[in-house]
Amino acid sequence: MNEKNKNDESKHQEDKLQDQKMWNRINKFFSRSIGQSAKRAPKPKAISKSQSFRILNRFNAMERNSIHMIVILSIISLLLILLLSPLMRFQKVEITGNHDLTKAEVLAASGINKKIPAWQLLSEQHYFIQRAEKNSQIKKVKISYLNMQVAQIKIEENSKVGLVTKKDKNYYILADGKFIPAQSVGEKPQRLPNYEKFPNDKTIKRVAMQFNGISKALQNSVSEVIWSPDHEDDEKVILIMDDGNKVLIKASDIKNKLKYYPGMVAQIDKNGTFNFQVGTYFQQY
Repeated sequence: MNEKNKNDESKHQEDKLQDQKMWNRINKFFSRSIGQSAKRAPKPKAISKSQSFRILNRFNAMERNSIHMIVILSIISLLLILLLSPLMRFQKVEITGNHDLTKAEVLAASGINKKIPAWQLLSEQHYFIQRAEKNSQIKKVKISYLNMQVAQIKIEENSKVGLVTKKDKNYYILADGKFIPAQSVGEKPQRLPNYEKFPNDKTIKRVAMQFNGISKALQNSVSEVIWSPDHEDDEKVILIMDDGNKVLIKASDIKNKLKYYPGMVAQIDKNGTFNFQVGTYFQQY
C-alpha cells in the first residue's frame, strides 16, 4: 500500500514538473513578444493532461504563424531590394526616328533616364508616352524593350518645314502648321526655307502641310517660299531654289507636282523659271 502511494505521489510530482516546464515556456514566449517579464506571469494552477495538450498545440501554432510572417516579410524585403537595385535599371536607352530633335531632347521630353527602375518604365509606359507627346515636335512615341538592359524609344517627329518672322521674332514652322521659337540657346542653325509675305497663320499652315509631303532632300533645296497670288491664281506660290531656279506653283499642288522638279532640272543646263500652274513648262531667264 505504501509502495502504491509512493508511485502515485511520484507520478503526481512528474505531472506538476511537466506543467511547470510548459508554463515556463509560454511565459518565455510572451516575455519576448510583448516585453512582459516571465516573473509576472500568473501562478500556474494544476491542469489536466488534455488541457495541457490543447495549450501546447495552440502555442506551437502561434510559433508557426510567427515563423511564416517572418518568412513573408523577408521575401518582400528581398523583392524590394532587387527592384531598387542597379541591376533592375536599364543600362542603355536608344532613340530612333529623330532628325530635328537630339537624343537629349527626346529623353527630356519623355522624362526617361537611366535612373528610372525597369519596373517603373514597364508599368508606367503610358505616362511617359503621353508626356513625350506633349512636345510640339513629337507626333508619336513607341517604347519597346530589346532586353532587360536596353530600352528603345522610337519617335515620329512633327518636322520643321520652314522659318517665318512674326513681330520681329523668328519661329520654326512645323509640319502641322504650329510655331515654335527659333534659335534657342546652344541650338545649331538649320537649313530651312523662309516663308515670306503670307497674310495669316492659316495660309502658312496650308502650305506647310503640303511642303511636308515632299522629300527632305527636296525640302532642303528650297531657300524661300513666297506667297504671291494674282488674278489668275489666288493661291500662287513662288519657290526660290538653291540651284538658282524659280518655281511657280499652286499651293495645293506642291505635294503632287513638285516631286517632278529634280527630274526636269536634270535635263536642263540653264537657269530659269519652272511653271507648274497650268501644265508644266520652263522659261529661261
